[in-house]
Amino acid sequence: IVLQSQRSNWRKRKQERSRWEVLQQEQRLMEEKNKRKRALLAKAIAERSKRTQAETIKLKRIQKQLQALDDMVSADIGILRNRIDQASMEYSCAR
Repeated sequence: IVLQSQRSNWRKRKQERSRWEVLQQEQRLMEEKNKRKRALLAKAIAERSKRTQAETIKLKRIQKQLQALDDMVSADIGILRNRIDQASMEYSCAR
């Protein structure tokens, strides 16, 4: 009877140990999976950050070009106004 009880206890411990090992293995797998996910997220964030920086540089360059065009348009408008004023004065004098 004692021998049977010892065998029964041994089986229970073995089952508990097996269950514990299974849980530990599951935990390791989950940790590895989470590590891979974190690495993928970090890579995605780095790529998006790089793209954002490139877009920012591109937008600044475009803003400079637009400012240059705006300056040229303003200068052209000034020239046209002067010509209109001059033509208006010449017309008034010719009357």
